[in-house]
Amino acid sequence: MEQNAAPSPVLPTGAPPRVKPKLGRNVLSCWTILLVTLILIGSGLAFAVAKSGVLEVPLFSMWYQGPQPARLVTPVALDQAGLNALIAQRLQQQAEQHAAPYTVNVTESELSGDVLSQAKAALQAKGWSIENLQVAILPSGLQAYGRLVKAPWHVDFLLNFQASVSNGVLHFTISHVQVGDYPLPTSFAIQSLSSFFGQDLSTWSIDLGSAGLRDVQLHDGSLDLILNGV
Repeated sequence: MEQNAAPSPVLPTGAPPRVKPKLGRNVLSCWTILLVTLILIGSGLAFAVAKSGVLEVPLFSMWYQGPQPARLVTPVALDQAGLNALIAQRLQQQAEQHAAPYTVNVTESELSGDVLSQAKAALQAKGWSIENLQVAILPSGLQAYGRLVKAPWHVDFLLNFQASVSNGVLHFTISHVQVGDYPLPTSFAIQSLSSFFGQDLSTWSIDLGSAGLRDVQLHDGSLDLILNGV
């Protein structure tokens, strides 16, 4: 007897059925990714601004620390002319006691007063004020600290200087700059500060004229000027 052959499978005809795309869910996913990306970018910018210290940023400014001076220094009321007169007086006292060379001591409070008076004069025309300005004298160099203010902006800064003598003039050269929590490239910072103040700040100088400055020695809290005298 012949066995009946198994029926052949029925093949589908025509195009396969289309799957309807879930458009609404895809659009929602795209918008969610875009929103999260914008939040992350905005948070990063807000954090960067907060760490610079130039503006108060709600929530993010709680992470701001700012530059820390070596110690607090109280400036005395003294300008450039007053500092020169003070040095001349101490030089005269030395000359009455012994022959050259003479050693004249200048404290960090006296130097801070001179720097403060010069900074106020330079900033007045620009509408900025300066707060807490001081200069700490360390055996390794000088450290200037302060805050520039022009509402709503405020800039906390820390500058390190190296001292040297050339042709009878005392020079202080910037070696390190910090603004807010960010250390800045020295050359960029000097160019920016010079442009802001309208004068070359690569070297800050004190010219003692005919006092015959030979050398400078830094101590913790003061400096000694080694002078030949008139």
